[in-house]
Amino acid sequence: MESTVREWLMQLFNEAIDEARGTIKNETLWVLGSTDIESKECHSQNVETLELYISVLEGLKGLFD
Repeated sequence: MESTVREWLMQLFNEAIDEARGTIKNETLWVLGSTDIESKECHSQNVETLELYISVLEGLKGLFD
């Protein structure tokens, strides 16, 4: 693969991973600040989904390393 394309892909993966990590921090704050069980569960599920997303992105990123 051309090095330029590889660099673009790595940047794309890194930016998406960083963004998801930032969103996880925000969702965690929402969990801590939620006063009802439904909200806590909703934000906790968002964290789990984002963690899975990061795992998939890191796996794809590894294919181009």
